[in-house]
Amino acid sequence: MSKRPPVSVPHAKTTKPSSLNPRHQRFVSEFLINPIAGQAYVKAGYSPIGADQGAARLLRNVHISAAIAEGQAKQIAGVDVTRERIVKELAAIGFVDGRSFYKADGTLKAIAEMSPEQGACLASFEVIKKNAAAGDGVTDTVHKFRVWDKGKALDSLAKLLGYLDNVVQHKGEIKIIHELPS
Repeated sequence: MSKRPPVSVPHAKTTKPSSLNPRHQRFVSEFLINPIAGQAYVKAGYSPIGADQGAARLLRNVHISAAIAEGQAKQIAGVDVTRERIVKELAAIGFVDGRSFYKADGTLKAIAEMSPEQGACLASFEVIKKNAAAGDGVTDTVHKFRVWDKGKALDSLAKLLGYLDNVVQHKGEIKIIHELPS
């Protein structure tokens, strides 16, 4: 009787993390665009039937989750998002003084004259040319601008810096009375 040579089975640790099949790669790409897993699953070419369950299974795959984490890190690095930058932007919005948008004579500053902090605070800017007084034949220019919500920015900033406690504490006594039926 001849013995067979042992069969070599690849161990999980020897598998390369970049060894995703084309559908898995497409799932990762779609998930990075739109992180709704079921939709990414279908766009990757899988059946829409049971898409949420199939997507959850793929997200538990170590190689797929590593590829997603790597892709998200590249996305964040590419847009230079840092805690410091977020704090500065929120502070600029939260502490903007509306008077700073005007010159000493009361006219609105041109966009080019505004500081980067003032520009960051602008949610919209509109220039309207119209005849404000009917029949005078003069075209008037109206400038309208809106800034981001200061209250929301200050709330977000306070949460980010840990000034707001998200834990609700209750004081007092709770008595539960339960009568058993006889």
